[in-house]
Amino acid sequence: MKILVAGTFDLFHKGHEFFITSALHFAQKNDEFHVIIATDKNVYTLKKKFPYTSEEIRKKTVYTFLRQSSFCKQNNIKIFVHIGDNTDFLKLPQYINPDIICFGYDQTIPKNLKTTLPHCIYYTIDSYFPEKYKTSKIKKKA
Repeated sequence: MKILVAGTFDLFHKGHEFFITSALHFAQKNDEFHVIIATDKNVYTLKKKFPYTSEEIRKKTVYTFLRQSSFCKQNNIKIFVHIGDNTDFLKLPQYINPDIICFGYDQTIPKNLKTTLPHCIYYTIDSYFPEKYKTSKIKKKA
C-alpha cells in the first residue's frame, strides 16, 4: 500500500510531526510512505511569500524525521520524499498512484484530484495545537 501526504513543512515543528506521524499510522509492514514538499515557487504563488527554508532543506528535514521514526524502522516502511512540480499539482500524485492520501486540517483538496485518483481513500488529519504549532505563528515570534 502507498500513503501520500503533501505540504510546505516550513520551520518543521511539532504540528508537522503530528501530521506525518498520524498519517504514518495508516501504513502497515513494508508499505510505502510518500511526502511531497511544496516548491519554493508554489509557496510564493499560494501564500505571496517565500518559505523561510528552501525546498531542499525542507526535504532533508522531513526525510531525516522519517528515517529516525521507530515506527518506520520497526515496520520497514519505505520512505520517499519528493519536491513537487511547479506547474502541475497532480503530476506526482498520479505518478505515485497512492491508495491513501492524508490532508492537514488547513489544506484543501486540489481540483480534479478525486477524479484523477478515484480509487484513493482520503483522510483529513486533525490539528495539533494550531494556536501554538503553525508556521505563520512561529514566524511572527521569531
